[in-house]
Amino acid sequence: MTSHCEPIVQGIIKAMSDTNDKSLVTEGSRTALLALRYSGNHHRCFWSNAIDEVLFKIIAGSCISSHQARQILCHDELFNIDAKDVMNMHPYVWDILGYLAVHCNNEYLSARKGQNCFLQALISCAW
Repeated sequence: MTSHCEPIVQGIIKAMSDTNDKSLVTEGSRTALLALRYSGNHHRCFWSNAIDEVLFKIIAGSCISSHQARQILCHDELFNIDAKDVMNMHPYVWDILGYLAVHCNNEYLSARKGQNCFLQALISCAW
């Protein structure tokens, strides 16, 4: 079932994923933060569009590949990565993740179907 919000969420995710354009990542993150403050089925759309992977990559920076991202689950390793221009994005990441958690209703598990490596890494960082 495709939600009416799916194209908007896909656009936000795409903006947040464009590591070559920091201002686009920032605006995508601000838009996500605004949208996620309110409850609704758009939260499921964010999960199904791999928001956890996008948030992890924002935290980790563009200096790692997808393969390396799957390997990094340790808090110390993640924060020792040289992510020069991404550090000011951390508050957005944690706020977005917080709003997703508040409105989750256990939908993450069904939306991502066991692909929780990135979420686990983010949770490890939060501790």
